[in-house]
Amino acid sequence: MRFSYMGEKLTSIEVMKDKLNSLLITISNDISIKKVKKNVELISSFKKGVIGTSFYEAAIESDIPDSVIMDFAYIFGWDVDFVFDIREGDKFYVIYETPYSKWGASRKW
Repeated sequence: MRFSYMGEKLTSIEVMKDKLNSLLITISNDISIKKVKKNVELISSFKKGVIGTSFYEAAIESDIPDSVIMDFAYIFGWDVDFVFDIREGDKFYVIYETPYSKWGASRKW
């Protein structure tokens, strides 16, 4: 929950339901409640790495999110044996999209 004040007077309360949705309770002469949904945009990221001991460790060192590493391994798990086919010195390149939401981007006061 986020509380907003004007001086010592409470002006609004925001109840965050999840990363994208919240309820905004505005307090003035009347009390109003409004659903707020943040605008989301997809940001493309490009990462590359060289395998030393394992693909997972190399991907972590390249700042690839855990969820992307697991998705990558799941998608290519039928074609690549990540235990026996991967060798030290192998290179990889990954392009993935990450949802991004600027805090408060969709708020209308």
